[in-house]
Amino acid sequence: MALTKVTGEGVGTLTSGISGTDITLSGGVNIFNSSTDSIDIRATGNRCEIDNPDNNSILLKTGGTTRIRIDPNGLLFGSDTAAANALDDYEEGTWTPAVTFGGAAVGVAYTANTNGRYVKVGGVVYVSGCLFLSNKGSSTGAAAITGLPFAHLNSSEGTKASGSIGQTNISFTAFPSILGSGSSLLLFDTTTGGTLGAIDNSNFGNNSSVYFNASYATA
Repeated sequence: MALTKVTGEGVGTLTSGISGTDITLSGGVNIFNSSTDSIDIRATGNRCEIDNPDNNSILLKTGGTTRIRIDPNGLLFGSDTAAANALDDYEEGTWTPAVTFGGAAVGVAYTANTNGRYVKVGGVVYVSGCLFLSNKGSSTGAAAITGLPFAHLNSSEGTKASGSIGQTNISFTAFPSILGSGSSLLLFDTTTGGTLGAIDNSNFGNNSSVYFNASYATA
């Protein structure tokens, strides 16, 4: 096997020769067929980078068929090239849910077990959490779970949440719904007659607890 060194930007230096079919280069490799169509493979710090400096697509194929496309919009699968279908974000994490009544939380206190988790895939967020009150405080009005990790889309775009709630020491069986803008999960109850009504401070006790999960659209 022969190695021909070609001078030019991005060409590495042969450091340990050729062993079998392996070639060891320092610096990086630049593969190109024109001044505007190239790919760089290089080691930087503690990672390996594959980069198209001209901001074109990188395709992964098997048998000549595109399986994965990476372009400036994100990750696409198969032959799909639509920007709207590109996966541009995936994230997992924790968040701290809180409850308000009428938008306030005067004197509200929690036990140490209050916590939440989330997964964001593209424009969809999945949240779960639990709230354990040790004091519901003195605020009055409609109840809301606040502190969502991402704000939801405008309600005019049909982005109400879907999910479920379990509870103890709350006088209604609730389901969550997101209305309006912001980062709150408003709590409503549906009666046996089908009437929708907001759950408020009067439905809570000083030792109420809420377990919930929901999904909603975000920008």
